This record gives sequence, structure tokens and C-alpha cells, in this order.
Amino acid sequence: MAKRRPPQPGAGHFHGSGQYVRQIIKCLEKVNAVSGYHAYQIFDDWTQLVEACLEALPTHLTSVAQTGQMAEDTPETKTVFERLQARYEPSPYRSNSADVWSQFSQALAILLESSEPGLWGPGSYGNFDVGYMGPDVIGHTYMLYATPNQALAQIFTPWNVALLLGRLNITSGEQQIHERLKQACQHPDNILAQATLLAGLAIDDPQEAREWFFSRVLPAAWPTFEPLKVGDPAGCGSGVLLLAAAACFPVWAVHLNCVTFQGIDIDPVSVRLAKINCYLYGLNGYYLKFAEALQSANNATHLKIPGSHKAAYQQAVNVYKGKSPIAASVPTFEALFRPQPVEKETQI
Repeated sequence: MAKRRPPQPGAGHFHGSGQYVRQIIKCLEKVNAVSGYHAYQIFDDWTQLVEACLEALPTHLTSVAQTGQMAEDTPETKTVFERLQARYEPSPYRSNSADVWSQFSQALAILLESSEPGLWGPGSYGNFDVGYMGPDVIGHTYMLYATPNQALAQIFTPWNVALLLGRLNITSGEQQIHERLKQACQHPDNILAQATLLAGLAIDDPQEAREWFFSRVLPAAWPTFEPLKVGDPAGCGSGVLLLAAAACFPVWAVHLNCVTFQGIDIDPVSVRLAKINCYLYGLNGYYLKFAEALQSANNATHLKIPGSHKAAYQQAVNVYKGKSPIAASVPTFEALFRPQPVEKETQI
């Protein structure tokens, strides 16, 4: 049977997170109008920028909060931006090239906003009634906009199917994590964890017991704790099955890296999309990087650990406004995360 072709970007009605897909596609289409490059090339360039920005975001957040200045880019990040700056450099026939970076930046901001519901709790993507796209905004952007050959298009697993598979296969995720924590506490070389666990038995108040577990028991057990591993070795695509698996574990287990997620794919673009999705939802220790960054940066300001990347960005903006000499104006996304010399247009 022939593969069903995915709908075209302008066709049909978008539900749920589809609004973000539509907005991102509009931004990338404007880049196409200015640059003339093929949709696949534009999407590939944009996702390279997204990956570089998300990898550097915790470091930049710490630096902005402490000094009001961006951190020094890594050599790898510099290489990505220099290569793409050369590709979209102004030319006689491309007078609006500065708008390319503005559209790339706006598309990234939309992608960050799309991840705000998260994968856990009421109103999140961890439910069956959020539509077939669910949290996989970047994967559906790839399918609808950047597929180089519609007849041989990649079609990623719909979110409701992925979530169903996750629920069928991971029926006791929290129990498995607790079993591993018990094993870690019973390790003969971890006397501290055993003593901490026994001391917690004297606590009657549920809230106090919960705080004791996260602040004392879990850190004490960590040296001998073996994280649970979830893998998708048969072509992970955009990582939607990994996100669905994460939604089947408690949020604390995922954010504290008690369970890790790995995927394999022969397509480098798909691997990049899966990495981006893992970043967006705090998998594989990415959430901890934000917690560590804010803990080191916000000792004086007492800011709370953000619940989403959008909240983290807003906290950075607030601190930046308080320490920057131009505190009267709110910096744009590109001005904050990719400042340029005054005489040039700002870029992401």
C-alpha cells in the first residue's frame, strides 16, 4: 500500500499545538521569500541554530543573571553561526537579509512557547485529547514544511498513538524508580543513604516527608543509584516515542534524571529533532542544568526554579533589566540571546 502523504502546510485545520506549527512555517516561508533557498535547506539551518541555542541556554542564563552579559560562545557554536551568517549575508539582490535572522529568532521563540504545557499534569500534552501533533511541534514542522520528497516523506508517529504505546508498555514507571532507589539505599557501601532513609521513617507529616525524600534521601542514594534507561533503537525519528515514554514516568523522576532516554536513527536531521525535543521537555538532565544555573545565579535575587523554558527566559529578562544600563527597555529575544554591535541589526 502506498504511503499516505502528509497534508500540505496551507491545507486543513490545525488543532492543539498545530497553531505553533503553522506560525513557525510562516516564519520559515518568509525566510524562503528573502533568501530563495529550498525549504529543506532553511529548515536544516534553523534547526542547527535551535540546537546550538538550546545547548548554550543554561550557560547564557547564568551569565546574564550574574553579569548582564552573554557568555562566550563555544567554538562549535561559533562555527555554526559563522557558517550560517555567511550563507545569509546581505547581497545586492537580498536587501532584506536582516529579516532572515528575525524570522529564525521568532520561530525559536514560538517553539519554546509551544513546550510550556509540558508532559505532566492537567492541561499538559500528557493526555489523549491534545490532538495528534501533541508536543512534537518541530517534528510536524519538518513533515509539513521541509520534506524534500512528498512521495518518500518521513511520517512520524502521531502523539496519541505514541502515548498509547507508552501507557501499554510502562505501567509501573514510578514503582520501578522506587525499587531502584531501594536497591541504592541498601548498597553496602552507602551507609549514609540507609541512615537517612531510617531517619525519614520518624516523619509523620506527608509534606515534610516529601521534602525529606527529595532533599535528603534522593541525594544520599544517588552515588549508588542506577538510572532506568528507555531506548528507541529502531529509528527514533523526532523522538516522539521518547516523549511519550517520559510522560508515563513521574515528572520528578524525569527532571532529576532518574530515568534516561536514548534513540538511534540513520537520518542526522531526525537525530537533531529528537535532541531538540529532549531539550524542550527537560529530558536527560537538561532540566537540572537550568536548576544548577539558577541556583548559582540567583542566590541574591531568590528566584524560583522555572517550570518551563519560557519562564526561565522571562526570569533572565527580569534580571537582565535590573543589571543592564538600559534597564528601561525590555530586550527582544534576539537582542538578549544574540546581541550584535550597535551599528548592525540584531540577530539571534
